[in-house]
Amino acid sequence: MLYGMYEQGYIFGKDYNAANTPLPYLLPYTVSKIFSFKPDLYLARSINFIISFFSLLLFIFILNKISPLKTYSFLIFLFYPYFLKISFIFYPAIYGIFFLLLSVYFILKRNKQYAFT
Repeated sequence: MLYGMYEQGYIFGKDYNAANTPLPYLLPYTVSKIFSFKPDLYLARSINFIISFFSLLLFIFILNKISPLKTYSFLIFLFYPYFLKISFIFYPAIYGIFFLLLSVYFILKRNKQYAFT
């Protein structure tokens, strides 16, 4: 699959020194192959928006575990400029935010001592 992505120009060659993993490129390519979509920027931005939506849900779940009375605090995360901007453009940082929040959620779920309630 990686070779096909390289041949079609979705993954850069060995001269491209990327600071991120190929996950942001693999996910839209895989979705386009499974559902027979045309792999374009609109699909990549849509997947990025879905990942950011799940990041927001994870943030809400984390807030509910820590303090159920302050669930409106997710608006700070939602309207934070760096999150708001990368939610609608194709930017790999949203994947890092998602996996960071996912790990915090599972840490809180496993260790009840970190929750304040």
